Amino acid sequence: MLGVAMHTTIQTLSKKGYNKTQIAKILEIDRKTVRRVLNELNEKGIVERKETCSILDPYKEYIQIQVTKDLKAIRIYQDLVREFGFQGSYDTVKKYVAKIKNLHLKHIWYYTVFPVKRHKWTLDILALLNFRTASTKRLGFL
Repeated sequence: MLGVAMHTTIQTLSKKGYNKTQIAKILEIDRKTVRRVLNELNEKGIVERKETCSILDPYKEYIQIQVTKDLKAIRIYQDLVREFGFQGSYDTVKKYVAKIKNLHLKHIWYYTVFPVKRHKWTLDILALLNFRTASTKRLGFL
């Protein structure tokens, strides 16, 4: 399945004058795929993506609740099997739990206060530190 970036790349190369065979060789995909993507882009303007279902779909809300209780993935998997007769693998649950925890961590922001001298006064400036990228952004001066 090609992503949005690949569709954009195919469209860009086509507009620059590359033919379907050249685009397929550059991107290392089948020429028929290039043709299909270009046809869909010309007809609809976008390439519609099929919705995919996950074996976890019926259990996602339950898993999210369990993650907020700080339960480990193995415990959540065992509970799913015992209480709901879950047929999927532990690895599937483990990856989904890691994804949820990663999304949760991305939204954690740390605040620090540090002094800065300006015009012989010391101002306390609130710095916003993004935990994920560890980049500091100053939120203006008084």
